[in-house]
Amino acid sequence: MRTLFLPHAEVVQRLDALSLLAPMREGFIAHSRGRTAPGLVQATSLPAGGIARVTGVGLVPDLPAYSVSSAATSSDGVEHATLLLHDLGTGKLLACLEAVHLRAIALALGIAIAADVLARPEASRVAVLGTSDGTLRFLKMLRLVRSLRQIRVLEPRPDRAEEVAGRAYRELSLPVRVSQDVEDAVQDAELVLVTAGAARLETVPEGCHVAVVDPALRDVVPAAGLLSPALRKRARVVVDDRSIAREAGWADAEIDAELGQVLSGPPVRSPTEVTVHATVGLPFQELLAAWQVFDSAREDPALPRLELTRRRTR
Repeated sequence: MRTLFLPHAEVVQRLDALSLLAPMREGFIAHSRGRTAPGLVQATSLPAGGIARVTGVGLVPDLPAYSVSSAATSSDGVEHATLLLHDLGTGKLLACLEAVHLRAIALALGIAIAADVLARPEASRVAVLGTSDGTLRFLKMLRLVRSLRQIRVLEPRPDRAEEVAGRAYRELSLPVRVSQDVEDAVQDAELVLVTAGAARLETVPEGCHVAVVDPALRDVVPAAGLLSPALRKRARVVVDDRSIAREAGWADAEIDAELGQVLSGPPVRSPTEVTVHATVGLPFQELLAAWQVFDSAREDPALPRLELTRRRTR
């Protein structure tokens, strides 16, 4: 069997985020019921100053494939990622995908799904605390579940702050302003995105929903440390996976539920409740995105294929 190779451009062209919302919701529910592979994300510092990450096996019910992926971020911030898609029955390698865009969309969709169930229906004002290459993707995925009308950006690097704000204005056609401090950024925010590099968030307005993106190296900046103890105690904290959340610094007593548990029950939210979603990105999310791309591409004869398996001899 010949292995399909899917470069970045093909992944971007074939990945349809909107159609992934429903299967990914079901994936989170399956994960909370123990029907996916355990969430495993390992990260380590590289000698040259970068970061390498490996995820465990991506597995979801009724999908005839599993995935394994790896990623690395160089010391100058350039990211590389690869996902291997295997046949569930035979283990044969179906496809090798360039996975930077795929990983970012999968993670951002998890944030959007959590916001859809945890944020107030009218939430539309967003504060972005700290930026990354995925910031615009996070905002675009949020637009799948909410009609955004205002964005504020807080970033300690002024040039970077202006760059992200400018791109957000051009690509999202929304009013965007760079804030000078946390208080200004979150003063009327209804949705807050917190990433590594942001100053610790002490408090938010009543009824606000906060998405915390787990940093790659938790021994440097544990995800829980991005929020003050008082805010963590005040909020209803929902995590992707309890065991990974503990590794990221969340105490058992702080965790209200896994996202899949919330999605499988009736919506319960008071207008003044503060909610927090601590996201890490789980292997099954990448698998669902990769399968969509592979399923769209596997009959295309123009795409590159190689024979990687050893031929049996008699």
